[in-house]
Amino acid sequence: MKNDNRLLENSTIDRDHWIFHTEPSNDWLNAGRNPQCTSEAQNSIRNPSTILNEEFLRKAYISEYLSGTVCYDGGLLNNLPKYQDLYEHFMAWDDGVDDVTVMAKIEGMCYVAFRGTSYFNINDLVFQNLNPTVANVGDTNCYIRKGYYDAYYTPYVNDFERRMQLCLNSCKGGTCPLVITGGSQGAGPAVVASIVYRHLDPTVITWGGVRALYRISPIDASVCQDVNPQNHYRFVITDSTLRLIDFIPYQWAFFSQQIGHEILFDGNDMNYMGINNPVKRNPLTYSLLVHSPCNYDAKTRQLYENSCFPVPASGWKDGHWCKTDEDCESAFCTDLGFCNAGFDAGERCRRDEQCVSKTCIQSVSECAPYHGKMNEGMHCRDDEDCASGRCEQGLFGWLPLVDSVCAPQLDTGEECNEDSDCKSNVCGGFLLWGRRCWPQD
Repeated sequence: MKNDNRLLENSTIDRDHWIFHTEPSNDWLNAGRNPQCTSEAQNSIRNPSTILNEEFLRKAYISEYLSGTVCYDGGLLNNLPKYQDLYEHFMAWDDGVDDVTVMAKIEGMCYVAFRGTSYFNINDLVFQNLNPTVANVGDTNCYIRKGYYDAYYTPYVNDFERRMQLCLNSCKGGTCPLVITGGSQGAGPAVVASIVYRHLDPTVITWGGVRALYRISPIDASVCQDVNPQNHYRFVITDSTLRLIDFIPYQWAFFSQQIGHEILFDGNDMNYMGINNPVKRNPLTYSLLVHSPCNYDAKTRQLYENSCFPVPASGWKDGHWCKTDEDCESAFCTDLGFCNAGFDAGERCRRDEQCVSKTCIQSVSECAPYHGKMNEGMHCRDDEDCASGRCEQGLFGWLPLVDSVCAPQLDTGEECNEDSDCKSNVCGGFLLWGRRCWPQD
């Protein structure tokens, strides 16, 4: 067994040189901000406002940088002293096989980041991600995929937990807040860490994270009670050009599950999908093409720098691409695949929520005006479709989309076909033709 205190000596972490990494710096903490943001111009707060404020997204921004950039630094061994000059309680561990962990205290919070999959590493790809066995975490009823259990309980876990305790104890007046993060495969050990440190109720923020937790039993669909899903946030990247969503968080994984808040983002907007609420989409919506630390790093910085806080995230804005109604703030994804606030009166519809007025006249499949009835000249099939109470049948009354339209009710003396045609509600006469509206008396 390797020495618990073994840090980066003789590490094989240089296999990750495929990710460009500059000289260690903390300049990234001074990210630029959108100059257009003012207190008056801020976006309105929408549910869930508790996770959309700047404080939360600041933690998310820091978390992604640690898990998506620092963890993949091919020169981490040589740069360790430089990192320690930049950040309090900075330390990094590597087991020399497939696991890297980074710890740092930044802005009064203790962060721990677990590295994701190292491409072309057979241990990562097979013995962790494709390991079908299950492990129980400590004295809990939490069951985790064994590969991710091992990614936390590494040979250096004792030294990690000792140093983490030093960081947690370093805040005046109490324990420092703990933020746990990881991207892709790194989300697995991040979930394990959240169980180990459950007494601190840590914030867990993952990026394109794998499924890791199992249900308690075949007859109990819930996951363990030692995980607080309210404090788990899963960011999943999307691509507006390709119209794709990262595949990894949704791939089948030996019946394991995701927990926590799901947040889609593309660098410009966020889309909050709910908590423990999987949305089913066409499988072709997902792709590995957008799953990479570089992509997550670039889009996260873009989102953070361009946002006005608080960031609305109750759905994609109108005009954004979509796959399901659940993707859109308006709850309406058009047949062309774009979010729309709703169709105007007279436009085609299938459901009430597709219309601006929230009323779709099903008999003609068209949106009604705000009062819920069709105006004069608009298509109809029955009198009750019209605000005037009169649907005038044309030559092809059985084809309402051709020439059946709402018409004004008729005055006394005007030709009519039935009582409802008349303001008096009396259409009199003895022949099929020549009938006229009569006075009510």
